[in-house]
Amino acid sequence: MDEKLLREVVQEAWGRFSAHVDSELTRHITEPKWPWPRGENPRDIVDTGDLRASQTMAIDPRPGVMVTKYRWSAPYAPAVHDGAVFKATDAEGNPRTMTARPWTREVIKDRAKLQRVFKLHFTLSAKRRGLGGNRGGAQPPALPPAGGAS
Repeated sequence: MDEKLLREVVQEAWGRFSAHVDSELTRHITEPKWPWPRGENPRDIVDTGDLRASQTMAIDPRPGVMVTKYRWSAPYAPAVHDGAVFKATDAEGNPRTMTARPWTREVIKDRAKLQRVFKLHFTLSAKRRGLGGNRGGAQPPALPPAGGAS
């Protein structure tokens, strides 16, 4: 099999897979499933929309490198994701807290599902280039080790 063609298939599949993960991250931010101590419960993570709008995805362009970084530039993104204890206090003098809502973990926890999604995109990319077929056809590489979203 032509190595250049295989690399193109992998790069295309990785790009499509990364876009899928990106949309899943957004979905978990907007899905009303997160515990919240005040008001509507469960709820989504969207208040102003700035957190969701600050989400970016960057795919490493180097051939053969399967790395995608997802970032949220809203300054409060870490507090929303990981929870926080603030210096400010409530009326009783207790520190104000923010409940963690780890939306990235929701996406990456089902590794088997992610593997199936990547395999689907790999298979479709291979078929578009005439590499289809189940026997002797191109096989997708394994996903990189889980390292969490950046």
